Amino acid sequence: MKKFLTVIVIFLMAFAFTACNGCGNGNNKKQDPEQEVVCGYNYDSVVIADYDYIASQYKRFLFYEVDVVFDTLLNSGVEANIISIGTVFQVGDTCIMIFHNPGKYNEEPEITKECDHWMECQDMTARNPIMFDSCMALAKPYMCNLPTRKLTFRKRVGPPFPKHGEYIFGNGYLFIESHTGEVYGSALPCDME
Repeated sequence: MKKFLTVIVIFLMAFAFTACNGCGNGNNKKQDPEQEVVCGYNYDSVVIADYDYIASQYKRFLFYEVDVVFDTLLNSGVEANIISIGTVFQVGDTCIMIFHNPGKYNEEPEITKECDHWMECQDMTARNPIMFDSCMALAKPYMCNLPTRKLTFRKRVGPPFPKHGEYIFGNGYLFIESHTGEVYGSALPCDME
C-alpha cells in the first residue's frame, strides 16, 4: 500500500509540473478553453474579491496595501505572470492580511489576523480608473529598465502625499498614479537608453 501511495504522489507531482510547463516562457499558445492552464493570478479579480470579502464582513475597515510577485523579472523580455498576491486591511485594532500563494490559484487564500496596526499606510480603494492592465500598458515603455519581480499598490509614505493609490514597481523604479495615469520615477523609457 505504501508503494502504491508513493507512485500516486509521484504521478500527481509530475502531472502538476507538466500542467504549467511553458507558463511565462513565451510558449503560451491558444488552447481549447476547457484545457486552459492557469499560470497566474488576475490582479483585478483577486484584489476586488478580497476588498469585497472584507466589506461583506466588516462595516468599517481600511484598505492599505497590495503586494505582488511576478514569476520573472519585468525586464527579462518575457511576459510576466503574477504568482503571488497579498492584500492588507485594518479593522479597528486588527490587521487582516490575505495571501494568495504561488501555485494555489484555485484554492482559498490564507487569511491572517493580528491584533496590531499596519503602520505608515493610508486608506484607498480597490476600484480605480487605472486598473492593472492599464497600469502595465503605461509601464511597457519602461519595462527594459525594471529589474524587479515586485509590484506594490499603496499610497506613497513620503511627501508630497498622494490623494490616490499608486502602482510602485520594485524599490521605487517607477510609479503610476491610479486615477490620472501619471508616470514618474527613476526608470527611463527604453528608447532613451
